[in-house]
Amino acid sequence: MKNKKKIIIISVCAAVVLIIGGIIAYNVIMPRYNYSRGIAAYDAKDYDKAIEFFEKSENYSDAADKKTLAQHAKHYDDGVKALENGEYKKALEELIASENFGDARNKFIDLGTKLTEAGDYPTAVEAFSKVPDLGDNTHNNYANAMAAFNSGQPDTAINYFLTCVDFKDSYEKLREAYCQRGLYFFNQKKYAEAKSDFVSSNNYGDAAVLINNCDFMIAEEYYAKKNYDMAYSIYAALPYNFSYNGIAASTRMGGINVYNYVKGLAGKYNVAKGDYRVTQTSKSYGSYNYWYNTEKGPGSMEVSAVINNDGTVTISGNASGKRYTNYSSISAGVKEGFYDAKFSTTISSGGLPVGILFNDGKTTLKYEGGTTFTLSYNYTDTGEDVYFNYTYVSNYTFTK
Repeated sequence: MKNKKKIIIISVCAAVVLIIGGIIAYNVIMPRYNYSRGIAAYDAKDYDKAIEFFEKSENYSDAADKKTLAQHAKHYDDGVKALENGEYKKALEELIASENFGDARNKFIDLGTKLTEAGDYPTAVEAFSKVPDLGDNTHNNYANAMAAFNSGQPDTAINYFLTCVDFKDSYEKLREAYCQRGLYFFNQKKYAEAKSDFVSSNNYGDAAVLINNCDFMIAEEYYAKKNYDMAYSIYAALPYNFSYNGIAASTRMGGINVYNYVKGLAGKYNVAKGDYRVTQTSKSYGSYNYWYNTEKGPGSMEVSAVINNDGTVTISGNASGKRYTNYSSISAGVKEGFYDAKFSTTISSGGLPVGILFNDGKTTLKYEGGTTFTLSYNYTDTGEDVYFNYTYVSNYTFTK
């Protein structure tokens, strides 16, 4: 009976030892075994199996790193296959996920080139961007140029087209991009920059017309600043009968020509002479008394000349002088006041004609020629007094 018990105990102990040994063998031998199988699968480029075996290897050796490497290799392999099958977007996704595994750099270049040839420029740009040390690459430059061109970024497009000007249709696109940017500048009223781009387009499309439009608007800027000489020289260089926005260059030139005749009249004037008097005359006997100011009286005059859109010139001005406003037997009782005259006249050729510019029956303003104007006041009051008439006279001469 005792021997039977000993045998049972020994058998149980042996079983326990075997179980523990099996567990140890599984935890030690199996990870290593799976790791070895993972290496073999990786070498055979069976990356799905390699990933599976490295996962089963748990923490054995560098199994985790090997798994990551196998995943990158799988992405690279799938990317290459997609590239060969013309599945370019999938190829880009897989190659990006490969984390630059193996020859990924060159595959990105191949992919970018194929995408460029296929006309998918934004994706080509993304593919080329994964090669930071790419350097000067014609397909990359062209893809960037076309992507910018198609998205309305002529600045960037021009810069890239200039690096690959002999590739494909780069030169024609470059010319068009210059026109695109020129139109942008024109709409921003940057006419000099716009003209430069239209010239650089080498007569692309209607560039010749656009260049003339730029010149006209540049002349208009000088015209607005009253730099008429510079404006005239630009208008004169435009084609015969040129007009833009309903304004003819010849009309502008005509207006400047008229203005040049009269521009010397514009400005403020000085009083060269200014005297005035009031005379009391007896209605019965004709005898008279008067007050007479022979000193140069205060006065003012200013003239302006403005070119109109129809090529005429409007000359306008105002003048004022002093006169007596009443009569008194004593000087302290005599009062003074200002009188004035305004005029505006439009001329289409030559200068301002000599003659009367304003007359209301009392006040007269006359252009005497050159830069001389006269202002006069002459009025006789016959109803203020039963016995006397009162005559008020004032004479001014204005010159520059």
